Amino acid sequence: MLYSSEKNEITMVLSGDAMITRPLSVFDEPQFLALSYVFKKADVSFTNLEMLMHDYGISPGIPGGVFAASDPKNLNELEWFGVNMVALANNHSWDYSEGGILNHLANLKKTNLIYSGIGKNLSEARAPGYLDTKAGRVALISLTTTFPEAGRAVHQRPDAIGRPGVNPLGYEQIHKLPLSKIKELKTISEKMGYKENKKGLKKNQIDFLTKTFETSKEYGIDIRTNKSDESEIIKWIKEAKAMADYVLVSIHCHEDPSGGYSSNGQREQTPEFLRNFSKKILDNGADVIAGHGPHVLRGMEIYKNKPIFYSLGNFIFQNDTIKWHPHPTYENFGLDHYATPSDFYNVRYDGDTKGFPAMKYYWESVVAECVLTPKGVKKINLFPIELGYKLPRPQRGRPVIAREENKQRIINKLADLSSDFGTEIQYSERGVGEVILK
Repeated sequence: MLYSSEKNEITMVLSGDAMITRPLSVFDEPQFLALSYVFKKADVSFTNLEMLMHDYGISPGIPGGVFAASDPKNLNELEWFGVNMVALANNHSWDYSEGGILNHLANLKKTNLIYSGIGKNLSEARAPGYLDTKAGRVALISLTTTFPEAGRAVHQRPDAIGRPGVNPLGYEQIHKLPLSKIKELKTISEKMGYKENKKGLKKNQIDFLTKTFETSKEYGIDIRTNKSDESEIIKWIKEAKAMADYVLVSIHCHEDPSGGYSSNGQREQTPEFLRNFSKKILDNGADVIAGHGPHVLRGMEIYKNKPIFYSLGNFIFQNDTIKWHPHPTYENFGLDHYATPSDFYNVRYDGDTKGFPAMKYYWESVVAECVLTPKGVKKINLFPIELGYKLPRPQRGRPVIAREENKQRIINKLADLSSDFGTEIQYSERGVGEVILK
């Protein structure tokens, strides 16, 4: 054997959303350092970086719940913890418009972190990042289904530059109604004087208030992904497979089964279009899929001996200690020019009685340790983690191995969510979940 990578076995550690605003390296709890060791000993240690790392000298983009920004020094904190690969395509990538993306990229280039998912133009955003390890070369492709349309990266042309943005997987919602109801909508539209947009519509479809309705025998909503986005993403996955031993694809998806932005009741449910697209890209060269977005766990599936994690929940969740927010954030909550960030958080979460701080399942998750070979997955260990539910704002949000009394419950929750996909997960005496591979 000439190279160690010829052993054809690699360990990947996968985690969910990282919204980091504070240092990690100052802490030394045994359960915290034990989790860090899981990352440090792996060949690949991945998270979704859902923060823009910059110094706030940039104009804000589209108003949202929070403008996710953090001190660039926290990139070094992720590296200290053991992370070596980060996804960048998510719904917060455009919080500070083009300037935020370019500044974010400039700060990332000062680190050793491998990244993918945003770029100066669409080709850069679609393209893989490559990590060379002793166990083989790994490509990362990062994409998002949840993004403002303005955040979509745009291709270069021979006569015009591109636009910075995310690697998008767009989709369209088709609302299905019986013919009688379609006729009612047409009548309402005509009476109100709305101008129908017929571009791209089929004979059995109408446009009503910018939404597409289609004749059907039953009520329902279909989600149809953008075919151009699909084909370009698959093109780059094939490129990644030709240039690397393994391909990891990161998918940020907030959408619930109806295609809406996940409501509290449906956050844990995996939309059908996400399942279908995940299998399609595994058929085209991807080896493992790390999903995230709804900030809670979704089930996992083994497809043709390749793992799909539809959502790994939160990994670091410090979105209520962001240092600064632009004016629209305060304005949206009726706060004046003199309000401070803590005023905003207190109003938004009603003193931690609603929203993220009040929801226990936001503060528990898993970290997945996968051993992969060219023939597929060989072993999956699931480490249950906690992030400090009900602790004060300055303390919560940092991941540690879950306490003994919570470990099995967290693993059982993922097992229950995964059972619909035919995945069997058992809790072991070692305090971790084990996926039963068949």
